Amino acid sequence: MLDPSGLRQFGPATALSIQLVVFVMIGLWAGGELDKRFQTAPWLLLLFTFAGFVAGLAVMIRGFARLQENDDGPPTDSA
Repeated sequence: MLDPSGLRQFGPATALSIQLVVFVMIGLWAGGELDKRFQTAPWLLLLFTFAGFVAGLAVMIRGFARLQENDDGPPTDSA
């Protein structure tokens, strides 16, 4: 049987990981659009992709720290 407390933390952890991907995708899209507009390819694409990665990583680290703060303690041995 699966431990319900572990499953409870799986949802927020998955959401944080998806947020990282979304931030990178937004950076890719914004950089690509701005490169088309200002004809600066590939510099704005690279800059905004990197900025999206850094922003997503910062959100993910903060979120995982918050998850650890909310942890009730060490896991119990259910075996």
